[in-house]
Amino acid sequence: RTDTPLKARGTMNDPVDIEAARTLARRMSVSGPTAGKKVRAGFRLTLIRLPAEKEMQRLVALRDAVLPAYRQDEKKALEMATNPIGAAPKGADVADLAAWTTVANTLLNLDETVMKR
Repeated sequence: RTDTPLKARGTMNDPVDIEAARTLARRMSVSGPTAGKKVRAGFRLTLIRLPAEKEMQRLVALRDAVLPAYRQDEKKALEMATNPIGAAPKGADVADLAAWTTVANTLLNLDETVMKR
């Protein structure tokens, strides 16, 4: 494994990686009605496998933890969910989409994902 904390910080904040996370989050957000289905879709798209139960629980917990902050700060949610790829899909919950972007960014920054790029 060659990923370092500094590299991880860079990839989590790099505009290209965040844009990729926004795109992945949009795909995840329409993949099913439950958080579990959305996480499974993200895993299949990034890692070509299903998540273990513990992995799914952690990512759903991450989404649940960041969602209130995005609900309280509409500007922050809009920035995370839309800038620079464009407006959120019609009827989308922007705070929820921002929270899924955080989850997608985490998936894209997993060692297992980074090492497969």
